[in-house]
Amino acid sequence: MKIINWVNKWGYHLLYHQLAWTYDFVAAIVSLGQWNTWIHLALPFLSGQHILEVGFGPGHLLDTAIKCQKNIVGIDESKQMIHRASKMISTVVDDPPLVRGNISAMPFPDEHFDQVVSTFPSEYIFDKAAMAEIFRVLMPGGQLIILPFALIKGKLWYEKLINRILNFDSAIHIWDENFAASLKQNGFIDVSIKLIEDDRSKVMFIIADKP
Repeated sequence: MKIINWVNKWGYHLLYHQLAWTYDFVAAIVSLGQWNTWIHLALPFLSGQHILEVGFGPGHLLDTAIKCQKNIVGIDESKQMIHRASKMISTVVDDPPLVRGNISAMPFPDEHFDQVVSTFPSEYIFDKAAMAEIFRVLMPGGQLIILPFALIKGKLWYEKLINRILNFDSAIHIWDENFAASLKQNGFIDVSIKLIEDDRSKVMFIIADKP
């Protein structure tokens, strides 16, 4: 299990850094072309006046949110992802609202955002320092929105294979029970699970409020 976890971490690191140019292709493969559709399911939740996206990756949600006139800023530690997202978003605004920084030590004032969103976050979201930072930059009454995973529902052999490889059944337990409990331990309240489902997939959102 430790070897598998190490391989996963190494793979994620490469995908977000040296191999960032392959990110969209890999995401499309493992999601059977649904990755961006899943990410954009977060848009209806983004009703805040000042929004932060942590770990924005290639920037697809940021790009669409800006086009929808939402006041949103993104932070990511990968210079490769900053470059990719900036190139896309610069076609919409002259100065893309992107910050390169560590989620565990964000360069934002206390109580600065009324919503923080993260879609398909990597392991950083489990870090206590990162969670404390997210809590710190949220205004009282602010909201954390996380899209942790999606389940492919198809019965074809390759759909079943992808589910088996990505171990979605285990992910349900980790996010639904363990992570929700961790949010409460870190001060969040009213932690809820919302599922968006269609014929092809089931997408989970975790919503948590700051008192």
